[in-house]
Amino acid sequence: MGDGSVNIAADDGARAAAAAATALHGGRDGAGGATGAGMPPQRRQRPRRRLLLMATAASTPLMTAAATVAAAAAAAVTVVVAATAVTGAPWPPLPPSLQISLPPPALPPPPPPLISATAATSTSPTPFPPPCTIGPPYTGILLGGITADTPSTLADVLATLRSVCEVVLAEPGMGTPIPGGETTYLLTASQVEALWDHHRLRVRVIETDVGAVLAQGPTIEEVRPRRRQPPMQLPSGSPRQLGLAVSPKNSSTNGTDARVDDSYAPPPPETAAEATEFYTAYRSLTAIQDRMAGLAADYPALARTIRIGTSARGRPLTALIVGNTPPDAPVRIAVLGLQHAREWVAGLVPLYAAEMLVRGARDHLDLAAFLARVQLLFIPVVNPDGFVHTVTTDRLWRKNRSGDRHACPGVDLNRNWAKDWGGPHATSTDDPCSAVYTGPAAFSEPETAAVRDLLTASPGVVGFLDFHAYGQLVLGAWAYAEEEAPAHLPDERAYGAAVTAGVNAVHGSGYLYGSGGELIYLASGVSTDWATAANMSALTIELRPGGTGIASVTSSDPGSDGSGSVAGPGRASGGGFLLPASLLLPTCEEGMAGVITAARFLEHTARVDRGAGVQEGDEEDTFEPLRAVDWVPVRGAVVGEETTEEGKGEGDGEGRAGLGVSAIGGIVGAAVGVMVVVVVGAWLVLFRGR
Repeated sequence: MGDGSVNIAADDGARAAAAAATALHGGRDGAGGATGAGMPPQRRQRPRRRLLLMATAASTPLMTAAATVAAAAAAAVTVVVAATAVTGAPWPPLPPSLQISLPPPALPPPPPPLISATAATSTSPTPFPPPCTIGPPYTGILLGGITADTPSTLADVLATLRSVCEVVLAEPGMGTPIPGGETTYLLTASQVEALWDHHRLRVRVIETDVGAVLAQGPTIEEVRPRRRQPPMQLPSGSPRQLGLAVSPKNSSTNGTDARVDDSYAPPPPETAAEATEFYTAYRSLTAIQDRMAGLAADYPALARTIRIGTSARGRPLTALIVGNTPPDAPVRIAVLGLQHAREWVAGLVPLYAAEMLVRGARDHLDLAAFLARVQLLFIPVVNPDGFVHTVTTDRLWRKNRSGDRHACPGVDLNRNWAKDWGGPHATSTDDPCSAVYTGPAAFSEPETAAVRDLLTASPGVVGFLDFHAYGQLVLGAWAYAEEEAPAHLPDERAYGAAVTAGVNAVHGSGYLYGSGGELIYLASGVSTDWATAANMSALTIELRPGGTGIASVTSSDPGSDGSGSVAGPGRASGGGFLLPASLLLPTCEEGMAGVITAARFLEHTARVDRGAGVQEGDEEDTFEPLRAVDWVPVRGAVVGEETTEEGKGEGDGEGRAGLGVSAIGGIVGAAVGVMVVVVVGAWLVLFRGR
């Protein structure tokens, strides 16, 4: 071979083999080396990439020998390059017969072209570092809205986001991103920059630092567990024997020395109005369970608790049964809360409704009579494990905690119901890390299975309410399909409209009624679809607030165009999972109105169907929506000219005070007017006379 060298192009193995064969035949260029005339400039390849030599069958033994030598040279280079890449040692010298001239270093790739956000494109983004994860404490994580006009644009947007970090939706119900509409995400700053660099796509930044918002958000406030003592022996005809709750500190025993130590915590307040203090702050799982147990102990004729099962982590699943109906009660209504762990207010609303009904029955005979005909099954916390996890670890956690030791624990309980389980809408059947993971099978989770077993074992369950947050919506059938309400439930639209009217009658919050497909998105495997298929009148009530966001009240910093769409930091008002504690009680009052309206509507319908008391066509065959003055106190609620008993007294006092202020204001105004006339007259007399 002499002193000639072989120049091998990594991207053209066949031509390299031919060049080697030519060198063996003695063919050389002017410099004495075979360069492979017409070959493109060489580029240095990555150390681990194998140099492939491809050669056609040699027609002569000499060509065969050339191919063998070239293959041996390539193998030697591969071994040396691999060893150098691993050890970092310099390359050892090669024999002259196997020397290879290495290609020059590769030039950096050109920058990607600028692509319009509305144009469909298939350009792959430049590789980024390995994807990261987004999770607690969410420091530096943004909440942003992204709008993609077409399916292909949405696909490119999602691909770009995934190339930087994981894609985390922040939708209230975790709907699937839809082209043409805005979807909210939890984003890193690098993801925002990547969208701008590759698509010139602006992100509407709602929160610049989700971690800071969560740190400033409302927290759980513990309440001291009540210490119960045996009932005191009171004389005949005492209030306790009349079924009234009486504090031992205020009881008279006709001379009996009834001592109570100073550490005694009195039982729950006597009236429904006084009980509302519990619902002015978020409460722990222990406090909620103790509250249910206290109601059952104080009002055994109207309330009782039953354990319906155990959660994935072994916590008790408790239902509060309200109503002294017979076992075969014709009307039963199930009320669920906190299927999704981060929706804290959804756990307080069912408990509030139960407590107001139980305590209000003491003062309203018509309510007591109503609870003799209707039984309500309240399950305030369907997902206790997830709820505790949001308190201790991750405030935005959604699923339960099954498989807690796995890398991606938890199942979305509101995708685990049998109707259209595993369907295509807002679900994931094969990705346990997804926030909408359906679980391995319908009712695979102990929480959903326990609720199902309770309802199937209870005859006469005709109503089903499932509280969530947020959005201020009342959603009817169906959730998984854009179809009309089922034919076997002909009054579904009237039922949903009546419940919505009852909710809005309290504070005029403007809840909207419709199906999930009409108002938000389609979803498969949800609880209300299963209940509807089981002949129940089922509704999902999305509580306060409306809008989008993590926190419900934020500052506003719109973009220069006034639309709030900004490329850099910015915040806009919206709604979220961190409902301020100051809005808890009004939200509970609205939810309670929905429960009472649903119960009255279904009880009225059942009486019409049975012909018991009301006949179709009679004057009494008219259902009126709930008024805010019915049965339970609502702070500050006014419907027409009526107020609650509590509000009426306050309103009268405020009215009298207002009249007094108006009278004083009139007198002061008249005096000022007289003084002005006197001053002006004096000025005219003094100066015009001159």
